[in-house]
Amino acid sequence: MFSYPRFHLRHWTLVLAVLLILTAATATADSLYATFTDGSLAIVDPITGEAHFLGTTELFLASMAYDRDSDLLYAIVDQFDPELAIVDVSNQEATVLGPLLLGGSDDIPLCESIAWNDADGLLYVSLGLDGYDSRSEALALLDPDTREVEVIGYYAGTVDDDGDAMIFIDGQLYTIDDPGSGPSNLYSVDTETVPGQATYIGTFDDPRFNNCNELAYLPGPDRLISFDSNAHLLIDIDWSEGSASEIGLTHELSSEHGGMLGLELGPDHSTAVPETPAVPRFLGNYPNPFNPVTTLRYELPAELAELELRLSIHDLAGRELASFREAAAAAGIHERKWRGCDDRGRELPSGIYLLRLGAGGRIASAKMTLLR
Repeated sequence: MFSYPRFHLRHWTLVLAVLLILTAATATADSLYATFTDGSLAIVDPITGEAHFLGTTELFLASMAYDRDSDLLYAIVDQFDPELAIVDVSNQEATVLGPLLLGGSDDIPLCESIAWNDADGLLYVSLGLDGYDSRSEALALLDPDTREVEVIGYYAGTVDDDGDAMIFIDGQLYTIDDPGSGPSNLYSVDTETVPGQATYIGTFDDPRFNNCNELAYLPGPDRLISFDSNAHLLIDIDWSEGSASEIGLTHELSSEHGGMLGLELGPDHSTAVPETPAVPRFLGNYPNPFNPVTTLRYELPAELAELELRLSIHDLAGRELASFREAAAAAGIHERKWRGCDDRGRELPSGIYLLRLGAGGRIASAKMTLLR
């Protein structure tokens, strides 16, 4: 293994948002916050599950890791073409440092998760080196100074031999592997003797939770938190036996801004929760999954009425495939059919697609699944 000095930045370029005090029981006040598929940032209440929209980061922050000692918050930007970002929440700004590198090359097709280990002062990442559907994923160290990764092992013993989420608790790595049909499973992972070897702890099946791809540890109250993006539920995990229980719904925010991508602690610098601005609201598409036609249902608030409304369909790499416009959309609920084709009328292949809904500079986002 390698080591590196702590990394400090003095200049930042993208605006993020202030965070809410989580608990007075810890030595430093921390916040729990989340990012969504449209780049939005939200404060999350770990007691009720309620999430408060803060603003749009314009970054596809897929996973985050917090180094409490240095007060640094790291993030992976775009898990399908991964770059490393670092956030200074006191200035509410962040910067993208550049792509992750393996042997000097930035040809890393997937980074599922990033986690900071307080015990050894190192950053860990899980990588899909053979593409999105790679089996198995690599467990690697990441040097934030150089952005170089060092593969130390490969996941083994989970359902799909990968790590969809990572977190360290007292030096022990825990991961969630979420098979496509669910439910999610919790494992402990060896990082030293046989790096990547997973030991099964439990399955979130009573009650059942699917598609849990985020983990955050709250050291003050000693709690492990995740998010079920199918049910839009924040959940509490007992990591000793792998069971999970419901905390509360974040359905409205998830519907407006897309599925939750990252869930992590960060240093707090404000007790104020900003007023939620009016945004278009995506009400879902039906059927979902669909083949070949689905109906998009959305709502435009009165504050954004008579503005141009734009819907666009993107792949997971962010490329725009199709778009629709209404010059002066009325307030209220609207519906529009999409036939799974791009702007040239060509049928798109099976896969997950992102819908973006924008009016007056406010954007909502959601995922759809096309199965041919």
